[in-house]
Amino acid sequence: MLNSKEKWWVKLILGLLGIIFGILFIIAPVLPWFVLTVVVGVFLILMGIVFLCGSLIGGVSGGDRWRALIGGILAVFLGILVLIYPGITDLFIIILLGFFLIFIGIMEISGVNPRLKQGADALASQSKGLLMFAGIMDLIIGIIFILMPLVGGVVVAWLAGLLLMALGMSYVYMALTGRSKASKA
Repeated sequence: MLNSKEKWWVKLILGLLGIIFGILFIIAPVLPWFVLTVVVGVFLILMGIVFLCGSLIGGVSGGDRWRALIGGILAVFLGILVLIYPGITDLFIIILLGFFLIFIGIMEISGVNPRLKQGADALASQSKGLLMFAGIMDLIIGIIFILMPLVGGVVVAWLAGLLLMALGMSYVYMALTGRSKASKA
């Protein structure tokens, strides 16, 4: 972490960027999903090119060469599909997240949760009520994500926007207090 007396302006820039991106996420909740899709698509294409180069140029031999070739072709193909159909990709990600939340919610409600097993028994028994509540919330949110993925995507973007704004404001505060401390020293 940066010293509060030094480089206060870095915290100020980070804070302002956090606030700006947070506002953008809230105003245009499609933006973060579009960026995520583009990043995933480009990554798949680049990974596919690396696999293809490894299989065709060298570095990979025998049966691994064919696996790298097929993997490279598939990665490039999927990357292109992701970039051509970003909306479908985003919906698929949100629906998968919904199924994941339902699974986690069932685990939390039924008590099959590694967090309970790792903690002390007294602490675990005290947190069962909260864990049950979290499980019910996970189930509800998961069902909403599956039945209404667009709503789920907007909610996730809004929450991320609020988080970015809160982090941004805290960085701006740290920068301004750091600047005043640095000017007094």
